[in-house]
Formats: sequence, C-alpha cells, structure tokens
Amino acid sequence: MTGADYLAFYDTFDPHVSTLGARAFEWMASCPGKTYGRTSHPIWYGFGVRQRDRGQGLEIWHTGSWSRRLLPEAAGPRNATIS
Repeated sequence: MTGADYLAFYDTFDPHVSTLGARAFEWMASCPGKTYGRTSHPIWYGFGVRQRDRGQGLEIWHTGSWSRRLLPEAAGPRNATIS
C-alpha cells in the first residue's frame, strides 16, 4: 500500500466526510459492547481500526504485522518506485 493509499484509508474515518455515512460512523465511534483490555480509557475495535476517546476526541489507529518468507534467490536489495 502506498502512503497515499494509507492516508486515503484513514480519510474514510473523517467525521466531516460522508464516506461511511452518519449511521455507520456513529456505530463505529461508539464503544458500548465493543471494548477490550484493561486501560484507563476504553479501547474498542470497529471497521478495521482500534479506537479510544481520552476526552480530546476520537483517536483511531491500527497495529499489526506483515511477514513473508523469501526464497534464498530473492535475497538482496529491494527497489521501490515512489510516484
């Protein structure tokens, strides 16, 4: 995923943009019944992102990992084109 694609993904969660629609955003941004873990501020998961509100607005993030195995002949420098 390019940086631009990543930012476009997060723009989906902008409450001032109607990508999700008001009803979907309202469900995503509400935590009742979706919390997990023990933290000082509730954390919940919805629509592929973790969320919390520590009193300064909704925080949205995602963690995870991506791993793959390369064949021995694939070892070496990687090239990327940035456009």
